[in-house]
Amino acid sequence: MKINTFVSQFDGSTLVGREVMGYSPDRYGASLLLERGEGLSLSAEEHSAGRWFEVFTLQAEADSCERAWILFPEPLLVDSSVSLWRNEWLEEGAALPTLGANPKTQHAGRGPVPEGATAAAQVQAGLILHGSNGHVIFAAASATSPFAVDVSVDQQEIPKLLDDFEMIEIGTPPPVG
Repeated sequence: MKINTFVSQFDGSTLVGREVMGYSPDRYGASLLLERGEGLSLSAEEHSAGRWFEVFTLQAEADSCERAWILFPEPLLVDSSVSLWRNEWLEEGAALPTLGANPKTQHAGRGPVPEGATAAAQVQAGLILHGSNGHVIFAAASATSPFAVDVSVDQQEIPKLLDDFEMIEIGTPPPVG
């Protein structure tokens, strides 16, 4: 089975050397407040990876909307950006009762794709921004809610969120598997 690769058009390394002053969560994701009052909206972009199989990469674009910003106690000066990759695959059937015939189940996570998968993809779904103060910002396209972005600045929560990802330095190829 061919495993397709989906790469985000957003290069997180463009934020290295920039200050993140705060963020503003919204229904599907969040925006980051950069120095000079610039907003950066994080969103998920849909890609068709096969029949009944969609995957989402993390995207970012300038955001000039008025927002209620949550400011950090001190700005986060971005030292590095790390790309987050995960495998996603589709399997026939479902673990729980479903409506209709011929159900499919979509999975996402680390490691090899199971032999029984009917379709698979490697997805650059998110990133982490490391600050010079030791803090981290996590942002990734949700594995469970289409078009949503999961964002966290909670330093205790972030390690758990990273469990489903391979972390790859920006500019290196995706993991094989």
